[in-house]
Amino acid sequence: MKWKAKVQQGIMNYTGLQEYPEGVLSGRYGDYFVNMTWDGTTGIYTVVIDAVPTVPPGLPAQAFLGQMAAQKLADRGYSCTGAHLSARIQGKNSADKTVAKLMTYLDTAVHYLAENGFISGCGSCGRQDAALNLCSVNGEMDFLCPDCFSRVNQSLELNRQAKKAVKGNPVAGIVGAFLGALIGAALWVLIYHLGYIAGLAGLVMAVLALKGYEKFAGNLNVIGIIVCLAMVAVMIYFANNVAFALEIYGAYKTEFDIGFGDAYRAIPEFLKDSEISAVYYKDLIIGYILTAVASAGTIYGMFRASTGAYKTKKF
Repeated sequence: MKWKAKVQQGIMNYTGLQEYPEGVLSGRYGDYFVNMTWDGTTGIYTVVIDAVPTVPPGLPAQAFLGQMAAQKLADRGYSCTGAHLSARIQGKNSADKTVAKLMTYLDTAVHYLAENGFISGCGSCGRQDAALNLCSVNGEMDFLCPDCFSRVNQSLELNRQAKKAVKGNPVAGIVGAFLGALIGAALWVLIYHLGYIAGLAGLVMAVLALKGYEKFAGNLNVIGIIVCLAMVAVMIYFANNVAFALEIYGAYKTEFDIGFGDAYRAIPEFLKDSEISAVYYKDLIIGYILTAVASAGTIYGMFRASTGAYKTKKF
């Protein structure tokens, strides 16, 4: 994703990194290959430094990253393999503060690596004697040697073929989707009862329905996604009605000595009132919209993961 101009220019001025490809700042900083990306949705920056130790470091890289997290620098997570360090850093509320935070982390990390005998190479195997290219593997950037890039592609293709060969059981999948959506519906009712429109519960409902379908069916295909989305749409309507019925029950149970079933059956009568129906349908529609917006990316990602779909590119 394209960076904020002032943050990008500040980082480029300090480091000498260049924007290549679009949306990625990459190159060498000091003696190390570095790439930096930004997620405009979350405001999180990912900083990847390719480095392998030549001697056992005084402080292991994982422990160093833990220190960075404790100091609120790698504050959105981190990971460490034998060949690279990756930190996720939350941007600040101004460009200058964001640049300062990113540079504090980057300078501290590069100093640590140099002091502990790390050298830069392929982000997968650590090799230094091969030409490296910045590569994208399912959206994650790293400098890789030709052998590692080829091996990654072969592994992803084998995984895709293995998933494609799995025979699914759609009937069992429907059961799994129903159970998952039912749990999400319970959460929807709870959040509604607390006075909120339950868009987050809609996301949870969608994820649980998809996970349930995949778990019970053995795979998740286009038909499975359609089934799950239909299940979620029905469950949102049902959960909204249950939540609405609970409101009726709470308001009238003492005065009219009614049960929950009576309250549920009374919903159509209450909806004849224009003010009540306006609130009811507003909550329902907003719930559907929030669920769709919150779930779209997650559903797409789960589908790709389930089918083994992948996308790689060498720059």
